[in-house]
Formats: sequence, structure tokens, C-alpha cells
Amino acid sequence: MSKYWKCPRENCDFSFTAVTEIGVRALSERHLKSHGPEPPPKPKTPEEYEILKINRVDIGFLKTRGIKLDDKIVLDPNQKYNPYLRG
Repeated sequence: MSKYWKCPRENCDFSFTAVTEIGVRALSERHLKSHGPEPPPKPKTPEEYEILKINRVDIGFLKTRGIKLDDKIVLDPNQKYNPYLRG
């Protein structure tokens, strides 16, 4: 069974099909190295730092403690609750 791979970079149209998973990994790593290092992530703007994005469980925790939620605390549905990440 063959595996298809396409480069995840925006302006790159490189793609290939390989027979094995090891072949896909080797060819994809070689191609990604040819691009050079990834550009660093764009720094956040000051407006992005002023808004706290939390998940539904955290909002419930704040409400049960009587902490007022203002417009700078927003629900982010993409954040998943993971109790093992809590310190």
C-alpha cells in the first residue's frame, strides 16, 4: 500500500508517493531540510497579551470561587482540559 505526502509549507508544491512508512519519513525529512530552518513564530501583539483565553472548566472554577469574569477573559473552545498539565 502506498503512502502519499505533500509538503506542509505554504508556497511549496512538492509531493510524492512512497511504498513504505520509512521511505515517506526519509524523503519528507530530506525535503524539509532543503527548505532550511523554519521561520520563528510571529511575536504576539500587546492586544493579544491582554486577553486571557481559557477553557470551560477553568471558567467554572473561577465562577465557583466568586471571581468576576470581565471582557478580557474569553472562552477558547480550542483549548482542551488536561488535568495532568496542572502544577
